[in-house]
Amino acid sequence: MSKLAQYFGRPSVFHSLVFGSAAGVLFYGGYIGLRALKVKFFDTDYIAKQSRWRYLEKQQLYQRELAQEMNASYVASLAEEYDPVALRPPGAPLDTKNMF
Repeated sequence: MSKLAQYFGRPSVFHSLVFGSAAGVLFYGGYIGLRALKVKFFDTDYIAKQSRWRYLEKQQLYQRELAQEMNASYVASLAEEYDPVALRPPGAPLDTKNMF
């Protein structure tokens, strides 16, 4: 019992380690508890994130529609320039597979 009393009898490094560890655990536990309460009841960041996410989705849809329109107009311009007569050899009849 004398060795145990020696550790607890007067202030020592052991006291500092125990007190510091207990204070750290209590402080960190309180911090985690307060963060949990803030996130549960007072957090409004998710509203801003949802708004940004919706805006991003709208931008993506607009870009996709714009790309589809540009591809369609490109194909239409190619079809406009299509000349089936230019595909036949000179003097040969026009083949029906080259026509629309």
